[in-house]
Amino acid sequence: IALTQGCAIYLSKATFDLPEKQLNAVLWHEYGHIRLRHQRLKRFTSLMLQLAPWFVVSRGFSSEVARLCEIAADKYAMKRVYSKDLAAARSHFL
Repeated sequence: IALTQGCAIYLSKATFDLPEKQLNAVLWHEYGHIRLRHQRLKRFTSLMLQLAPWFVVSRGFSSEVARLCEIAADKYAMKRVYSKDLAAARSHFL
């Protein structure tokens, strides 16, 4: 699990147990979140959810944005690493 804040990437200790290619895939994925400014987008959806939690659409919107951010970060990473390495790294944490 990795958290991004600004331009920093915080990784769990388990991430460093991955083989080098998989660790590289995780880092590119997380860097994709930074480059694509997903934190800003997720903060906006979180605000919308807090302002209108009673609307089912708010929860759906927040969930869909999170899912699309993950897909976009994967696509960003796959420009630089093999999809097999990214999938193998993802399988350790899902």
